[in-house]
Amino acid sequence: MALKIATVAQNPKIMCANTRKSSISKFRIPQPGEIWQLTRSLNSPIEFPEARSLYSKVALEFLEQPRSRYVMIVREPESEQVTVMVLSDETQYISNIDLLIPAHLSRLAQDLLAETWNVLPMLTGHLDHAVGKRLSRPLYDVLLDVGDRYYGLTESQPDSSEIQKMGLNIGSRSTQESEVQEFHQREQAWNEVLSVPLSLYQTHLNAVKYSNALIIEAMQLEQLQIEQSPPIQLKQWLQGLFEPYWQAVSSGYQTAPLAIATRTKTADPNEIPTLLDQLESTTNEHQRHRVLRRLGEVAIGNEAAIRAIVQLLQTTTNDETLWSTIESLRLIDPNNPAIGVRRMRQIDWGVQIGRQAIAFVVSLVPRADQRTSILLQAYSMDQTCYLPLDLKLILLGKSGEPLREVKARSTDVCIQLKLSGEMGESFSVCLQLGSASIVEDFVL
Repeated sequence: MALKIATVAQNPKIMCANTRKSSISKFRIPQPGEIWQLTRSLNSPIEFPEARSLYSKVALEFLEQPRSRYVMIVREPESEQVTVMVLSDETQYISNIDLLIPAHLSRLAQDLLAETWNVLPMLTGHLDHAVGKRLSRPLYDVLLDVGDRYYGLTESQPDSSEIQKMGLNIGSRSTQESEVQEFHQREQAWNEVLSVPLSLYQTHLNAVKYSNALIIEAMQLEQLQIEQSPPIQLKQWLQGLFEPYWQAVSSGYQTAPLAIATRTKTADPNEIPTLLDQLESTTNEHQRHRVLRRLGEVAIGNEAAIRAIVQLLQTTTNDETLWSTIESLRLIDPNNPAIGVRRMRQIDWGVQIGRQAIAFVVSLVPRADQRTSILLQAYSMDQTCYLPLDLKLILLGKSGEPLREVKARSTDVCIQLKLSGEMGESFSVCLQLGSASIVEDFVL
């Protein structure tokens, strides 16, 4: 078989939360830009008696003393987890990244220091109640922009005058530099108040998932039987003819579920031409992927961007660039015929994984060299769930021998394989979980 198999791509960065009901359901959902007071109790969906022994002295002092701490909500809660920016009442440590929020902006009784560098996830059970006034969207964006620039996530940053225009106060880079560094070290130690319970909770979830996988394999409750059927003719897919059980993938549904950020940024009018110049001039594939991701965010419906991306799609010989191009084009022009064909088959594994349905997705893109690029994916139909541990996606040869496989880990929600072939070539794909398996045969 002359199929070309691309590098296996697992996506460890894409993760989802547990489906259990959030502990914050007893009150309204925290919104980005709101300031919340933290509780000093060790609130967690699961009790961990050993947790206290894991805290540093700084963290224990906070739990034992009647000192209030506050956070700004960065991202809305997802299950038991919320992303926050830490705030401090130690306003003497103002710096170029520790910005002072005057009391009149937050309507609190005191000024607070926004630690723009200190954004982290925490369990929602640590949130006690909302206080003051929700910060405006421009103010929220400025705080996050400063933090992003500090970590090199963006090339632009509001200057001092823009920050001050928003009503924030900023210190100079050299102001009390050694004292600011010591302050940051103390705050990082204090972060254990939030990070330790979250780590213990995530460890617990992973242990539960692993145990469930062992039970599934040991019991072998159901052997899924699939009737023999003729190979699927992928050439007919390119002509718009599909088997009834291969459905279109909804444009509103991600094939690799992504965490939806609350924050959106309006594109600078000059940004798209600059990005297109970079896309045309660079030969660095990593740089191309970065530019394509950004175009997917800011160039929706832009004709010049669509033409440039289609041209790259028709000329690239790099498989990774091709699929990055497809992803970007699908975002800015979802009906463009150049994105090829994508179909999904829903697989119900029954009681073996709690009636959780798995989506098996096949994407096809004809290339200029007469070959066809193919992307095989498996992911959970419920975007709040991980894939079953050790679910395998296996590419088979003509005689049924495994050519390449990828296996789901405890925090995967998507596994995938990339390959390419010429018209007339055949291959088979197996989805396997324990003793149960499903095999689909394809002909290009």
